[in-house]
Formats: sequence, C-alpha cells, structure tokens
Amino acid sequence: MLTDNSHPDFNFLFRTIVLNSQAINYILDKDGVFLLSEGRALESLGLNPGQVVGTNALEMYALFPDVVTMLKRSLAGESCRGVFEVNGVFFDNLMNPLFDDDGNVEFVIGISTDITARVLYAEKLETSERQFRSIIESSPTGVHVYELDDQGRLILKAANRTSDAMLGIQTSEKIGKSIEEAFPLLVDTEIPRRYLEAARDGVDWHTEQIDYDDERISGAFDVYAFQIRPGAMAAFFLEITEQIRSREEIRKLNENLEEKVRERTRDLEEARDKLVESEKMSSLGRLVAGVAHEINTPVGVCKTGISYIEELVQSLRDRFNNDELTLEDFNETLDSLAESAASSHKSIDQAASLIRSFKNVAVDQTRSASRQFSLKAYIEEVLLSLHNRLKTTSCDIVLECPEDLIVETDPGAIFQIVTNLVLNTLAHGLNDGVCGTILINITKRRNRIRMIYSDDGPGLDEEGRRSIFEPFYTTKRDIGGTGLGMHIVYNLVTQTLHGEISCPESPDRGFLCVINF
Repeated sequence: MLTDNSHPDFNFLFRTIVLNSQAINYILDKDGVFLLSEGRALESLGLNPGQVVGTNALEMYALFPDVVTMLKRSLAGESCRGVFEVNGVFFDNLMNPLFDDDGNVEFVIGISTDITARVLYAEKLETSERQFRSIIESSPTGVHVYELDDQGRLILKAANRTSDAMLGIQTSEKIGKSIEEAFPLLVDTEIPRRYLEAARDGVDWHTEQIDYDDERISGAFDVYAFQIRPGAMAAFFLEITEQIRSREEIRKLNENLEEKVRERTRDLEEARDKLVESEKMSSLGRLVAGVAHEINTPVGVCKTGISYIEELVQSLRDRFNNDELTLEDFNETLDSLAESAASSHKSIDQAASLIRSFKNVAVDQTRSASRQFSLKAYIEEVLLSLHNRLKTTSCDIVLECPEDLIVETDPGAIFQIVTNLVLNTLAHGLNDGVCGTILINITKRRNRIRMIYSDDGPGLDEEGRRSIFEPFYTTKRDIGGTGLGMHIVYNLVTQTLHGEISCPESPDRGFLCVINF
C-alpha cells in the first residue's frame, strides 16, 4: 500500500491534488513502467494526463542520457535530484524509491517541476552579468566595487584593469580590505561616508574633485558612486589632474586675454575719442572757413562803398575849392553819399549778424554747458552758419518749430547734431546737384522734445539702417568719409542729451531720423 486510504474522501482528495498540480507527478514500477502520470506540467511536453501509463520510462527517454542515468539510479534504490532538459523544456526532477518488506525497490515516486522560465532568466542574467563585466573591464574609467560586511564596513571586492593603470597599483593586493585599510588617506575625506550611504541607502553621489597623494598614488579624481544592489556599491572614477592643470592654464590665459582686450579696448576708445574730437574740430574749422567766406562778401561791399564815398568827398572838396560846385552837383553828390552809406550800413549789419551767430555757435562748440535758449532761433543761427555750404546746392531747408519753445540743454550738442545731419544729407542724399528738401520738424510732448529730421533723397537700405550709428561706417570712404558723423550724433543724443535716436524706414523712401530728448 502506498498510503493509508481508510478515510472515505482520501482517494478523491489525492486525485484532486495530483490532477491540479503544476508539476508532473508520476509513479514507476520496479521495471520503470509508468503506473501514474498526472499534472498540468505535462502540457509543456505535449502530453496528456495518463497518456504514458504503461510506457517504459527508460525506453521513452532513451535519447536523453541524463534522464536515463537518474532513472537507473532511482530504480537501484537511490534517491536522486537533478535538472535536465527534454525538448527545450527544463525540469527540476526529484525521484524517491519505495521498498517492499524484503528491501527491494517496488515503486519510484517522482515529481518534475518545469523551471524553464527560471533557467532562461538565469541564463539571461548570466549573459547580462558577463556583458556588464566586459564593459567594466574595457571601461576607460576606473571602477571599484565595495560590499558591506557584518560589522557594516565597506570591503573592496573588485576592481577593473583601468583602475590599476590609473592608480599605478595592483588592486588585487587590496581586495578584501576595508576602504580605510586599502586607501588610508581617504579617511579624512567625505568618500567613506558617501560610499556607505550609496551601499546602504542607495544614495547616489558625485564629486568633481578628490585629491589623493601618497607614496604610490598621486592625482585628482572625478568620482561617481551608486548602489548596484542593497549592501553593495560601485565607484567610477577618472583622473583629472591634467584637465585641472589645463583648466588653470586656460583660466590664466583668459585672464591675460581679458587684460589685453581691456588694454586694446582702452586704446581703441582713446583713438576713437581723439578721432571724434578731431572730427568736431574739423567741423568747427569748416564752420570758421564758411563764416569767413560769408563775411567776405558784405565786408567787400562795405569796403567798396567806403572807397566810393571817399572819392565823392574828394571830388566835392575839389570842385568847392575851385568854385566849380553847383547846387545840382552838390545835391547829386549828397544822394550818392547817402546811397553808399546805406549800402555800407546794410553790409555791416549783415556781417555783424554773421559774426554774432558764429560767436554763439563757436562758443557752444568749444564749451559744454547747459543754458536756456530758444530752440528755433538757435537752429536758425546754426543753419545760417551752414549757408556757405547750402548756397552751392539745390537744397531747401524747412524748419518747423514753435516760436516760444524754450529749452534748457547743451546748445553745443544741438549744433553738432543739426550740423552733422545736414552735412550727412549733403554728402549722401542730396549731392551732385540733386534738388531736394530737408525738413526739420520739432514738437514738444509733455516734457520731451521730439525732432524729426528727414530729406527726400534715396534713403537707407537695411544694412545702412542697421549700421549707421557704428563708428567708421560709411559708404563714402573713397571720397574722404570718416564714418564718424552719425556716430557723434548718436553719442550726443544718448549721452549729452540723455535721449533716444533711431532711423526707421521712411514711408517716403528718403532719409528719416527721429530724436527724443
């Protein structure tokens, strides 16, 4: 008897358990013939429960030597356990013999559990670990693996070849030692604590620089530590001594370059300032030349008139002394004298007006000081000082400005701005005898002055609008353009007047400049 089946429900319960088992439950007689074959795992072999009953197991598995060997051992009276593969399915097989009263094997009871999934997983895991070890070994970074022992110490368990080459040691000498024993100088750093947190708590850690220097290891290292499983961690490290040295050299080089750039910038700024001042003085020189030329005309007329008066007086005296003077001659002479005197007086007034305007703008040019003045009257004086340049062109200037607009600012800046804008138009827009009009429209909005300067010349292209205020930008360098005129205007508006200036696209295609201050 295999079991005590005196309980009325025993056979039913036994049958239920065997039929629903996830393993294969089988019984062999002393010759190896199946007496029982049940369990759901038979499906993995393509068999049904009871299908092989009456079949000799030794013959059935004759092509599987491992199975046959285990069967023979069990039939000989040995309890056996082993893993074997049948048609791609892996089984964990347990065989126990049962003996009769004479001690001979009467039956063999066996249980075979399908462990295919576990075996495949183990193979994948082994393959993965093998690949991981290969990657670690070929890694260009050093790798150390630590595990916690029973006392909670970090014990060095493994290291790759790169770490040996990087540290210049045989790490195998340190395997099995605690981190403090293997690398004593690390005790005074945060590494032991960080490694412990990584292994025990799974806290990743990275530091850009750890310095180590003893009789065998010298250098700076970038370190990254992380948990590979509870109680174990890996540290990846890379020597960065040369990088730090290079970084320091680059930093010093950058400092030197920055100082050289600052020096060059100062030199360029000084050169620019000198050029700007030179341009201003050149502008003043042109103003002096122009005013001198303008004064020559009324002074010449005045000199001619005075010479004519002297001749008339001498003629009148001669005729009077010779008793040749008639009343008619006397009256004609008086009329001529009055005419010449009036013409001379007019010319003197014109010269005085020019000199007065020149004095105002010349003083404002050479002295930077704010004062109150009528903006319209002052711009008219500026335009008068430019008359010598304007009279040789076909250009008209229209000034639209309220008569009562009084401003308090630096008049020299206003002079330079208006002068450079007009000269810019004469050089670029309305040159070569082109007829045109310059419009200067000035309005006051709250406490701000808006000046809109425009002409009906060809205007600016996109590059010109983008670059017009840059120093030395000019399209007339071949005929002596310096590229400083509009740069001076920009600086005067933004720095002296604390305003804004722009050159938007003109709807009328000409040049347009908007100034607010």
